[in-house]
Amino acid sequence: MRLNLESEIKKNMTEIKIGTQIWMSENLNVDCFSNGDPIPEAKTKDEWEAEGSNKQPAWCLYKNSQFLGKLHNWYAISDARGLAPDGWLLPTRNDWESLFEYIGGTKLAGKKLKNNSSSWEEFGGDNDFNFSVLPGGFRSSEFFIKDPEHFTPYGWWVHYWVNKPLDYVEDNYDEFYSILFDGCTDSASVHVSDKKNGMFVRCLKKL
Repeated sequence: MRLNLESEIKKNMTEIKIGTQIWMSENLNVDCFSNGDPIPEAKTKDEWEAEGSNKQPAWCLYKNSQFLGKLHNWYAISDARGLAPDGWLLPTRNDWESLFEYIGGTKLAGKKLKNNSSSWEEFGGDNDFNFSVLPGGFRSSEFFIKDPEHFTPYGWWVHYWVNKPLDYVEDNYDEFYSILFDGCTDSASVHVSDKKNGMFVRCLKKL
């Protein structure tokens, strides 16, 4: 099952070379780990909250939309079985910061990497590198989100998970880093997010 999925990914996915890095052109779209073990789908708000509260991996679609890829919680991202297809990895904070440095810094990173469609409500992008960041929101574990299934509005922002570095020591903290692209600014920034949140992943090729 995983082999078939990886074959589909490789067939349909375009690589983007930016500096010395090679990125996937789309968000990761997997529902099983590298060894083939399935990741539970949490469709409802209650299912999502239960998986996160129990520190169990989970995925979902943003409002059942297929075109954005899958949202995963931190427990799927950090699972030792691995999410990335063969030959790829989940980027660390250093990987993202290297990307931003190459394209001119964080102040205009959002403008340069965001999709140049009208999807963004205010500050859209020029998509200079065909990275095509779309404002797919995220799934929040917080009660203040007005959407009944706890999805943030489309058009305003998107988060990408940051992978733990090799020397990472597991802790009991409920948060980890993500990369935020905000529709209210041209910049991109490192953010701290609840591990129960559902956010996107963009893979980096192993070199």
